[in-house]
Amino acid sequence: MLVGVDSTDKDVVERLAYLTGAGTLTTLQSRQAHWWKIQYRWAVARKAQVELVLSRILPSLGARRTEQAAYVLQQIEAARARFELADV
Repeated sequence: MLVGVDSTDKDVVERLAYLTGAGTLTTLQSRQAHWWKIQYRWAVARKAQVELVLSRILPSLGARRTEQAAYVLQQIEAARARFELADV
């Protein structure tokens, strides 16, 4: 699972990294030869970080993104439950 933000504004992704205390910053290659702006990506991939970030931003998301975030959080919880059952 991955939560990420791509932006041509480096300060935006740097601020996300600072505010969350999580994730990585990368510079992306242009997807098209005629695109001249550099893109930057902030992303979190560890389940614990994804869960933390999504749970904190959930109230600020629109309907469609809330649905997607809730689905990811449910998948994390289901994986945790399967893991706990396997330990018994």
